[in-house]
Amino acid sequence: MQKYLSIPVKNEANQLVLVNEVAIVEQASVTEVDIIYTSGKKCTIAHDTMAANNEDVRNKIQDSILQVLTQAWQKPSLQVSLGGIEDAGGGVPEITGITFS
Repeated sequence: MQKYLSIPVKNEANQLVLVNEVAIVEQASVTEVDIIYTSGKKCTIAHDTMAANNEDVRNKIQDSILQVLTQAWQKPSLQVSLGGIEDAGGGVPEITGITFS
C-alpha cells in the first residue's frame, strides 16, 4: 500500500509526496528539506527561511512520514502542518514549492 504526505504549498493546492522507500530526510539548507529515496531519487521541499541550524521543518516532515506509515491501509495520506514552529521572521513557515529529481 502506497502512503503519501499531503503538503500544502503556498499559492497552490496540496501536493502529494510519496513516503514509501524513504532512505533519509535531511535539512539541506535553511530553506530546503530533501527526502532521499532508496532508488536515489530526491524530493526537495522548499520553505520559508529558518534560523541557522534549525531543523524543525525536517522534524515535522519526518514525524509526519512516521505517522502516516503507522496508519491503517484505509488512510493512505496525512496532511502536513507546520503549526507550532517559527521561521526566522517569527511567523509560521510555509512550503513554497516541491520538486522531484
